Amino acid sequence: MNKLLVGSLCIALLSLFALKMLGVWPFNGVAVVIHNTGSEHYASCTVLVTGARYPLGSLEPGDKLSTSAWPTGDSTVLIELITDDGSSRILDADCYFGNGGYSGAITIDIANGAVSTVTDDIRIGFP
Repeated sequence: MNKLLVGSLCIALLSLFALKMLGVWPFNGVAVVIHNTGSEHYASCTVLVTGARYPLGSLEPGDKLSTSAWPTGDSTVLIELITDDGSSRILDADCYFGNGGYSGAITIDIANGAVSTVTDDIRIGFP
């Protein structure tokens, strides 16, 4: 290979790495999976992170719903659950990630209106 091609490839790879670390990488984000392990039905389930809301729809017992989350700053993951009678509660998954360079997944098990288990595989860097 000639030196110009090698140099161009190095610059391209460094540019992609910089985009990833600055949080503007198009595939950046953390997969958030909500798993209803309880017996309660929810008319609405929404994932909340700093600067963003991700409505997921209704959540039946045994269902898993997911989204990719991109917070605008440092964030925890909150889950807003609304029952058929309109009452709502917000649950805190007690995990952390930010808006730049984070990837991976977090699975949140919900049993009868409370967070029962959190499996956190959030990391910094390329997926």
